[in-house]
Amino acid sequence: MNLHSCRYVLQMIWSTFGMSVRFYVAKTMKLLIMVLALEEPLKTSIFFWHGNRYLDLYE
Repeated sequence: MNLHSCRYVLQMIWSTFGMSVRFYVAKTMKLLIMVLALEEPLKTSIFFWHGNRYLDLYE
Protein backbone atom coordinates (compact mmCIF):
# COMPACT_ATOMS: atom_id res chain seq x y z
CA MET A 1 0.00 0.00 0.00
CA ASN A 2 1.68 3.19 -1.11
CA LEU A 3 1.56 6.59 0.53
CA HIS A 4 -1.04 8.05 -1.84
CA SER A 5 -3.66 5.38 -1.18
CA CYS A 6 -2.87 5.62 2.54
CA ARG A 7 -3.60 9.34 2.48
CA TYR A 8 -6.75 8.71 0.46
CA VAL A 9 -8.04 6.21 3.01
CA LEU A 10 -7.24 8.60 5.84
CA GLN A 11 -9.11 11.38 4.07
CA MET A 12 -12.12 9.09 3.59
CA ILE A 13 -12.06 8.13 7.26
CA TRP A 14 -11.74 11.76 8.32
CA SER A 15 -14.59 12.90 6.09
CA THR A 16 -16.74 10.11 7.53
CA PHE A 17 -15.83 10.41 11.20
CA GLY A 18 -14.40 13.91 11.38
CA MET A 19 -17.63 15.63 12.37
CA SER A 20 -18.50 13.13 15.08
CA VAL A 21 -14.93 13.14 16.35
CA ARG A 22 -14.98 16.93 16.71
CA PHE A 23 -18.40 16.71 18.38
CA TYR A 24 -17.15 14.12 20.88
CA VAL A 25 -13.97 16.08 21.53
CA ALA A 26 -16.03 19.18 22.30
CA LYS A 27 -18.30 17.21 24.63
CA THR A 28 -15.31 15.62 26.33
CA MET A 29 -13.66 19.00 26.84
CA LYS A 30 -16.86 20.37 28.41
CA LEU A 31 -17.02 17.33 30.67
CA LEU A 32 -13.36 17.74 31.61
CA ILE A 33 -13.90 21.40 32.48
CA MET A 34 -16.88 20.48 34.65
CA VAL A 35 -14.88 17.73 36.36
CA LEU A 36 -11.94 20.08 36.92
CA ALA A 37 -14.27 22.68 38.41
CA LEU A 38 -15.53 20.04 40.86
CA GLU A 39 -12.15 18.41 41.27
CA GLU A 40 -10.54 20.66 43.88
CA PRO A 41 -12.99 20.04 46.75
CA LEU A 42 -13.29 16.41 45.65
CA LYS A 43 -9.53 15.94 45.58
CA THR A 44 -9.01 17.50 48.99
CA SER A 45 -11.71 15.36 50.60
CA ILE A 46 -10.35 12.19 48.97
CA PHE A 47 -6.84 13.18 50.03
CA PHE A 48 -7.89 13.75 53.63
CA TRP A 49 -9.81 10.48 53.70
CA HIS A 50 -6.90 8.52 52.28
CA GLY A 51 -4.43 10.42 54.43
CA ASN A 52 -6.33 9.47 57.59
CA ARG A 53 -6.50 5.86 56.45
CA TYR A 54 -2.75 5.79 55.80
CA LEU A 55 -1.99 7.45 59.13
CA ASP A 56 -4.10 4.82 60.90
CA LEU A 57 -2.24 2.08 59.04
CA TYR A 58 1.22 3.37 59.89
CA GLU A 59 0.67 4.20 63.56
